[in-house]
Amino acid sequence: MYAIGVNPWVWASPVDDKALAELIPRIAEFGFDAVELPIEQPGDWDPIRTRDLLAAHGLVAAGVCAVTPPGRELVDAAPAVVESTVAYLMGCVASAAAVGAGCVGGPAYASVGRTWRMSPAARAACYADFRRNLAPVAERAGELGVSIGVEALNRYETSVVNTVEQTVEMIDGLPSNVGIMIDTYHMNIEEADPYAALAVAGPHIKHVQVSGTNRGAPGADHFDWPRFFTVLRDTGYQGAICIESFTAENETIATAAAIWRPLAPSQDRLATDGLRYLREILG
Repeated sequence: MYAIGVNPWVWASPVDDKALAELIPRIAEFGFDAVELPIEQPGDWDPIRTRDLLAAHGLVAAGVCAVTPPGRELVDAAPAVVESTVAYLMGCVASAAAVGAGCVGGPAYASVGRTWRMSPAARAACYADFRRNLAPVAERAGELGVSIGVEALNRYETSVVNTVEQTVEMIDGLPSNVGIMIDTYHMNIEEADPYAALAVAGPHIKHVQVSGTNRGAPGADHFDWPRFFTVLRDTGYQGAICIESFTAENETIATAAAIWRPLAPSQDRLATDGLRYLREILG
């Protein structure tokens, strides 16, 4: 059985030490196995304190989420911007190793919401840029036993990689600890056949995020979840399955994620309904 986790963004942003002290005991009481930990700003949470808090409640760190607001760019950016982004990602890798998370995942290539048109030659140059600038992060991650999962986003949030096929192309040539973070919300928008795309991603999958097609709880939507998990099992993936959604009560995160209305009767219900559904279909 897969470990099932949840991202504290369901309830709070920023996810800092104070938020985790409140939420981790509740997440454990709900019956989750793991927690996915975003780092919006370096130092938001202490890795050792968080590791111990998770352990005290029988939970593990499923992964660390790299967050890319404006100004965090690895491609088509000034050298100083790339340098600061590499430093941020290095910090994410160090935090993941310290908290016991095996993966750092996210759209590490460019800030969310940044889009521009690219010719085939410009796209090839962009991908080469990414490989060159991520290389030292990948090397350090490998030394610490951490993988990097590159997340494709939908067309409204990036023009760099929207599909599994593009992501496989972009990471080609990087070390084997660099792969793909699956996010079903974006796949539902961009993939003509998300289940076939999942099979293509199979050898490269480092982490899996799930949410309903409207960003709510998995199961309360039109996605074919039994089919998705049948294909995922066939890939051999054995990591955690993490629910990622967002609270509409925090203006910054709600605007960034386009959450304009509550997606469940309560945030607790979003998490627990999703957990219940995943337990039912995963067995």
